[in-house]
Amino acid sequence: GKGRRVTLTAMPSEACVGLCEEQLGSQGVMELLNANEEFYGALQPYGEDAYAIVTAHGPQLIITEDTKSGKVKLSDGSGEVVAIVECKEEFREIRTEPAVDISLVMLAILGLEYLDHHYKDPDEDTREPSS
Repeated sequence: GKGRRVTLTAMPSEACVGLCEEQLGSQGVMELLNANEEFYGALQPYGEDAYAIVTAHGPQLIITEDTKSGKVKLSDGSGEVVAIVECKEEFREIRTEPAVDISLVMLAILGLEYLDHHYKDPDEDTREPSS
């Protein structure tokens, strides 16, 4: 059987633009599929304190949290910040540079939140519980 799936679609055509699927038995890794459900890459741990979307061409998005500001930064493979996510009280504010693949950014954010929720050691969570 397959794991849980996050599907991102473009409205109103509902054309699938990306899938993020948990690999069973691979804690902390999500497989990314293209619209034809073919392997694109994986959202996986990257170094000590980061995650990345890694494809056959290397890291495409590197995701880190700025512990001082609480913002999540997404950088391209060269290290340039291309998107910033800020957690507000009731929503997430996402700002991207022009020409950034927003569907890939959204898959990264949703996938990371899923992994964080399901695989993080509860003793490591220093954030206040959300209400």
